[in-house]
Amino acid sequence: MKNIGITSTFKNIAYYKFEKNLIDSSGNNYNGFSNTTLAYAGGKVGKNSVDFNGKTNSMQETKIPASIFS
Repeated sequence: MKNIGITSTFKNIAYYKFEKNLIDSSGNNYNGFSNTTLAYAGGKVGKNSVDFNGKTNSMQETKIPASIFS
């Protein structure tokens, strides 16, 4: 799995490495969370990447203010 970043025209808003956690590595503290237990597997970049199965598990980010995008 690739690292995922959320960006606006001006700056990096959130950056998720998915390496054993759903922490926002951008420093903006828009950490993710999941309502299910996530599994971890070897990834292309790291050894403990989140393994989303596409059915029962997912990640949500902490609410990012809409004003960041305007």
